Amino acid sequence: MTIQDRLAAATAALHEQHLTERLVEQLKARMDAAAGELAALRNRLDDEQADVDKLEKPSLSRFLASLRGQQGDIDKERAEAEAARLAVAAAKVRFDTLRAEHLAARDRLAKLAGAPAEHAAALEEKERYLAESGDPRGAELAANAELRGRINGELTEIRQALGAADNAHLYLSEVRERITKATLASGLDVLSPGLSGRSEMLQAVDKVHEGSIYAGEWLATLRNELADIGEEMPELPAMEILLPKWWQDWTVYADGLPVYDTVFPRIVKAGNNTGEAIAIIDALRKRLEARAAAVAARLAEADRERAALHA
Repeated sequence: MTIQDRLAAATAALHEQHLTERLVEQLKARMDAAAGELAALRNRLDDEQADVDKLEKPSLSRFLASLRGQQGDIDKERAEAEAARLAVAAAKVRFDTLRAEHLAARDRLAKLAGAPAEHAAALEEKERYLAESGDPRGAELAANAELRGRINGELTEIRQALGAADNAHLYLSEVRERITKATLASGLDVLSPGLSGRSEMLQAVDKVHEGSIYAGEWLATLRNELADIGEEMPELPAMEILLPKWWQDWTVYADGLPVYDTVFPRIVKAGNNTGEAIAIIDALRKRLEARAAAVAARLAEADRERAALHA
């Protein structure tokens, strides 16, 4: 097989893989819809059969109905149950057919799993041949390969930063949920001070601190990832719940009254600041997504230039 024949076969296999991927997705969606329809029809059949069973059950009312010539009611219910049974059977056939087609498409896709690697290898073989043969395209393809390598590296780093931003956003959202619980607990303690209420509030605050540790780790990772792509870490508000030094014994009084309520606004402030931080990180994620899309477009353009050189 010549280099060109190998590349043509690899290109055809890659195209078939892309088509098969779309077919698998389409069949999966249709199969899921058919499964939902089948489940709904089975529920309807159960209801219709329950109506029939109820009418067929020996009872005084059924005996009196038969004397009055009202047999038509049960015949109607039986007909509706039979119609539901036929609908279930037809839906089952549709579902089974789609499932078989989906499995066959998945099997075909599995056999085409090596298509991308084979296509890449065939392209590289042709590029080596062109470079060694002195064909002018060889130098252009080498430059294109270097360009694609740089763009791929940039895209990888941006995606790593975006992944760190996603995780930071996730853990900050978890912290905010824990702060909400701590806010409720501290509010209840203000309204009804007591040892049990204070214990519950302090446990909730401890949960916030615990979650903040994980969020802080991802924020540190995000800072490093952003530095790698020349982005600055945005400034975030302070999100710690700074409890007063006397929170352990709760013995501080003002005008003869314990100062429990000073904790509540501290927790509320931490919650507000965390919400602000989440919004800042969300804006950062959108910027990174836009940057990744722009770099991906550059890579696609370089891929088209490579394909044109091979034409």
